[in-house]
Formats: sequence, structure tokens, C-alpha cells
Amino acid sequence: MNTLHSLFWKQGQTQIARKDLATVAKAREAVKILTGLIREGAEWQLQHLELHEKRLGELRDRIKTEAKEDENMKRLQGIAGVGAIVAYAFVAHVGDGSRFDSGAQIRLRQNSRIFKFLWTIT
Repeated sequence: MNTLHSLFWKQGQTQIARKDLATVAKAREAVKILTGLIREGAEWQLQHLELHEKRLGELRDRIKTEAKEDENMKRLQGIAGVGAIVAYAFVAHVGDGSRFDSGAQIRLRQNSRIFKFLWTIT
């Protein structure tokens, strides 16, 4: 979105804020004020954003489906604040936990970058 936002500035359209580009639908509407190659570039970026959003939606659906079927993931989702995506990532990262001697060892692994990232996207 930052790259898309910069295109508005290049054409002197400073009234467009990032919030005006928060969704592809809003961005599509905003792009109409651009002209020439800048508009073409913005439309190209929007096409790619749509493809990425579509793929992310497909992956979320797939994760939710798998999280309903896996016993470890279902158990994890019983914890407040743990949804399908976090449960999926935890099981992918930790497995069933059998390789650890205690829960404390697993707790230390929660400080890894993967969990910090996951809490920001869910």
C-alpha cells in the first residue's frame, strides 16, 4: 500500500490518505483520479493485491478446515485467544510436543519470531 500511496503523491494528489487505500475496493475508487502511466501502474499494483488477497483467503480457509480436523489444533483452540491460524502455526512449529521434556521448554519457543509475527496477522 505504501508504494500505491506514493503514486498519488507523485501526481500531487495529497488528499489521498493510506486509510483511503485500506481495501482494494477503496483503492480502486481512489485510483480513478490518477492519469497516464501513473494510473496504469496503480491499476497493475491493484491487480497484484487482488491476487494476493485471493490467495490469502484460500490459505485461511484451508487452515481453518485442517484446524477443525486435527485433534492437537482443536485442543489449542480451546485456549482463549488462540484461533485456527495460531493453532496451525504452533502445531507446525512444535508438533505434538512429545520431543520436549516439559511445558517450560515449549514456552521458551514462544518467544521466537514466528509467534511474534503470527500475533500481528491474526
